[in-house]
Amino acid sequence: MRTDIPAETVKLYAKQVFRLPRAVLEERFHLEGNEGAIYAFTGYPTAGVIGKAGIWTGKETLALITGGFLDQLAEKRMSPYELLERTKRHPLIQRLLKDAEPIEYAAHMIPKGGFKMIPQLYDHHLLIAGDAATMVSGRRGTDLAMLSGKIAGAETLGGAMMEKFGVTRTDMAPMDQVQRIPVTEAFIDIYDPAICLNRCVNKPCTYFCPTQVYQWWDNRIAIDQERCVECGASVMGCPYGNIDWRYPPGGTGVVIKHG
Repeated sequence: MRTDIPAETVKLYAKQVFRLPRAVLEERFHLEGNEGAIYAFTGYPTAGVIGKAGIWTGKETLALITGGFLDQLAEKRMSPYELLERTKRHPLIQRLLKDAEPIEYAAHMIPKGGFKMIPQLYDHHLLIAGDAATMVSGRRGTDLAMLSGKIAGAETLGGAMMEKFGVTRTDMAPMDQVQRIPVTEAFIDIYDPAICLNRCVNKPCTYFCPTQVYQWWDNRIAIDQERCVECGASVMGCPYGNIDWRYPPGGTGVVIKHG
C-alpha cells in the first residue's frame, strides 16, 4: 500500500494520563461547565529534539505527552519516556499535576510526511484512514485524522451492520477500554545479532523505545516483548533495519475491548 516510511517523517510521543476530580480541574485550569483546556510547550521538554509537550484535560482526567522526531531521538540517544519524566519535573507542570493519580501510560507514532506521503487509501476489503493515512500536518491535522477515521468507520461498518443485522450506530459500544493479554509467541526478533555487536555503535533502540523493550546486555540486544505497547517505532528507528517486529498474534498483546 505504501513505500517504507523514513524515520525523519514521524514523531514518537509518550503519554501519561492522570486522574483528578472535576472540581480540581475546573479550579486549576479556570474551566466552567463542559470546558476543557489544552496547553502546548516547546523548548525545555524536548531537550534539543524538534518536538513538543502538551497537556490537556478530560472530564476527570489530565493527559501529558512529550516527544519529537524519531530520527532525532535515535541520533541523540534520547528516550521519549525520559523526556516525559523531564517535563514532569518542571515547576509549572508539577503544579498542574499536583495530587494527580497516574492511571495510564502509552506511546504513539504520528506521521508528519505531508500530502506526498499519503498512501493508497483502499484495497479489496481494506480502507486506510486517520493518521495511518498521513492525514496530519503541523498543529492542525490530528482532529482531521480522527474525524476521517470516525467517518470512514461509521459509514463503512455502520452501513454494513444496519444492512445485515438492522443495528443502528447508537447501538454500537465505544472502544474505550485497553487491556494487555500475555503473549506466549515471539513477535520481536533481531535479524543479525552481529550487526548490533559490530556495526551499531550507539544502540539507538535502547534509547528511543518508550517502554525500554530493548536493552544492551552481555554483548547482545535483550528483548522484553511483554513491555511492548506496539507503537512500531523500532522498525523505523533502527538505522540498519535489523529489528524484526510484527504485531503479536490475535487475542494477545495490546487489544481494544468494546464496552
